[in-house]
Amino acid sequence: MRYFLLVAFLLQLFGCIKDASETSEFVRLEGKEFYQKDEPFYPLILNYVVGFYYVEGHFVLGPSMDYDIPNKIEWDTKDSMLSHMNAHFQMIKDMGFNTVRIMDLHKLNYHKFHPSAALLYHVGDTSHYFKLDKEVNDFRSALKDLGTVAKKHELKLLITLPRPREQDVFNRTRRRFIKEILVAYKNEPTVFAYDFFNEPLYFDNAEFLEDNSPTAYSNILRTKLEAKRLSTEWDKLMQAYAPNQLSTLSLAEPIEVLEWDASLMDVDFISIHTYNPLRVPNEIYWYGKYLDKPWIVSETALPADNDSIRYDLMTEFMRASYQSAINCGASGYGWWQYQETFWGHSEFNFTGLIAINGINKNTKGQRIIGTPKPAANSFRRIVEETKKEECKCAVNYQNMLGYSNYLHLGKVVDKESGDPIKGAVVRGYLKDWSNGINTYTDGNGDFELYSNDTLLHFEVSAFGKEKFGQSYNIQYLIADTQKEINDKVRKLSYEQISFLDFYDDKSQSEIISTNSIFNFNKSAFQQYVFKALVPVIELEKTEVENE
Repeated sequence: MRYFLLVAFLLQLFGCIKDASETSEFVRLEGKEFYQKDEPFYPLILNYVVGFYYVEGHFVLGPSMDYDIPNKIEWDTKDSMLSHMNAHFQMIKDMGFNTVRIMDLHKLNYHKFHPSAALLYHVGDTSHYFKLDKEVNDFRSALKDLGTVAKKHELKLLITLPRPREQDVFNRTRRRFIKEILVAYKNEPTVFAYDFFNEPLYFDNAEFLEDNSPTAYSNILRTKLEAKRLSTEWDKLMQAYAPNQLSTLSLAEPIEVLEWDASLMDVDFISIHTYNPLRVPNEIYWYGKYLDKPWIVSETALPADNDSIRYDLMTEFMRASYQSAINCGASGYGWWQYQETFWGHSEFNFTGLIAINGINKNTKGQRIIGTPKPAANSFRRIVEETKKEECKCAVNYQNMLGYSNYLHLGKVVDKESGDPIKGAVVRGYLKDWSNGINTYTDGNGDFELYSNDTLLHFEVSAFGKEKFGQSYNIQYLIADTQKEINDKVRKLSYEQISFLDFYDDKSQSEIISTNSIFNFNKSAFQQYVFKALVPVIELEKTEVENE
């Protein structure tokens, strides 16, 4: 009997050792640091867009139609398509990235073949949809091929999943699609994590905006409790189908704390997206100082066409943004995206690290359509040379976009204790809600909110607090009789503001040579003609705590 007990014990012991060994291959979190086996893992992410193609009688996954020669398919067999993606992934590895964030797998059409998910594919110069239920074997094979390509180059995958749908009839389709992906990769350590929602600020309940109805805006709003419950659903999916992998949520701006409170989400870590040099150091600082949860920068970039924005300035932005991420405790860093595209706006077109012209080769001698920009060739060096320093915001922390007509002063406190709330996000809107401006409270709970036009509506929140909303008839007092309101900037939108206007007349060459892309002219952000006091704002604890 003792012999059999010993054998059973040893079998169980070796089984546990095997399971632990297999599990250690997966990336895991310890505190705010990622590890694989016993080695720290710092995700260095390049975003990469994929697409489906009909090749040799099958649906296969390959590089986006917008890569290489836009809208032209560069292969006619599955092997040549995979060879093409292999060349791209080798180039990504050459640049110094260790993770690829896969985009466009999350785009589903729910109407075409309802209740099956419909996925876009290309054949020749036309686009169509295929039915997931009917072509599920091809879909699984495509996922396996993607994992094989990434593994060959020792690259991790962060896969973006389709966003929640309010209508349960579509949500069931979405869950089946997500389950297919999670099951396909559940034993694959190459897959680092899944992104369950890309930018709720822009896409949450976006289907309600399609009808342009008067109630559309109210339909897209969500409480923090509702957002929390959604993240709990994601966690249940992970526990059921991918228990060894990680989950995340990608936030577009700090103002998402009004609804999608990062501190409350049931995900392993938070991903943030931050663009424009005026915003980047301040938003990274805010997350680093106030979010007590692991977070990464999964998207940032400076568009550069080497004309209006020089390539070398893109490199300087990469250096400075990576430095900010390291300084402020980001657990990973990512760039948008692999190659330039023609998507209609310079912010999207020229952020890619591969310029669209020319023919080159990666370090394995494989042909690459396009030319690496200086930032692509500099990234590995930037990572190697960057040492952690003090986490600092820029001088425009409370007036990121340089508004100059009105200044609103106020304070945010805890309703129960009366204590000041640090790092609250304060959002002010014009009378017609056409423009929103935001700022943050300081260590004393005080805020300065600058604007180019008068404000009527205010929304405020902080991590772990409910959203406050109130309209005030603000009484403005003239603060400087020597100045006049600048009417030309009253309706100025975010997209119309250039960061190059805030450098004391420095040229791009001077900014590059002095490593000063985040060193703005402080006085440019302290201009106002009128000022007003906003009543003290009290925030309550979130109802999530009462669940």
